[in-house]
Amino acid sequence: MNYKVYLIIITILIASCIDDSDHGPYGADNIPPGQVTINEVVNTAGGAIIFFTPPR
Repeated sequence: MNYKVYLIIITILIASCIDDSDHGPYGADNIPPGQVTINEVVNTAGGAIIFFTPPR
């Protein structure tokens, strides 16, 4: 019975080694995004709050 457990474990390990080439970064079309517009910066103790408009 132990060989069945080992066989199942080996099968799971082999199946988990499949190549994930379908995954990639978003925007892989080689077109750079637009520029971010900074609207306001509010300085706080130990940090800052930045209000911005994202690119379209």
